[in-house]
Amino acid sequence: MTMRNVGLTLALITAGSLLGSVARAGEQAAQQTASKKDAEMSVPATADEHLARAAAYQEKAAAYREDAAVHRKMFADYQRQTGNPALQNKAGQELPWIAKMRKHCEGYIKDAERLAADADGFAEFHRMRAEEMRGK
Repeated sequence: MTMRNVGLTLALITAGSLLGSVARAGEQAAQQTASKKDAEMSVPATADEHLARAAAYQEKAAAYREDAAVHRKMFADYQRQTGNPALQNKAGQELPWIAKMRKHCEGYIKDAERLAADADGFAEFHRMRAEEMRGK
């Protein structure tokens, strides 16, 4: 075997080993994600599990509210722009892309607020169940 072939063989072995490690890491990450999803999808059986679920819903509610706030700011920015004559057609109407973004933001804000309210309700339910299980 020539030195070139030895080097190529070593490179292939190293690459194969590296790919195997990456594949194993990917499989482990997928298993952890699946395990986490299984835990999220299971019915809480203890007060602590209900409290954990309540906390998770509170986090989701906060994230939805943050998304709504971002879109509210975007909407406000677009509202300021609509007064700019360069962003209106000759008849003084908002340009189609401005109308599209306004409608997008309005819908997103409404949906995010509804999801936040739903998550708050779910969190309250799980806190109530935890208290019931603890006999309070």
